[in-house]
Amino acid sequence: MFKPKPVLYRAKNNDEDIGEKFVEMVVEDLKLIYKEFNFSKKMIPSTEEEQCEYEKATVCWICQEKFDQSEKKVRDHCHFTGKYRGAAHNKCNLQFKKPKFTPVIFHNLAGY
Repeated sequence: MFKPKPVLYRAKNNDEDIGEKFVEMVVEDLKLIYKEFNFSKKMIPSTEEEQCEYEKATVCWICQEKFDQSEKKVRDHCHFTGKYRGAAHNKCNLQFKKPKFTPVIFHNLAGY
């Protein structure tokens, strides 16, 4: 399992771009994390409560639009945990996928 270790990095010389080095190191860590968690868990069997909720659902939990006869209602689940999330249109479910990016936010780096 990916276990991050603290990193202390010092520039080799005054011309080295520490910001660029930092970004390279973050990208490498993200690749390791993505590799570690790039799996699809099967849906955990529904509880009676979840089954009842699914059967009573009249709107898609993703798009909030009503279900109609033309589109199949399916059980959506989290591909990381396997937990049921709600009833969804088949089309919405197929489009609601794991993101292919990891947001990284930098704040106040000017002082470093």
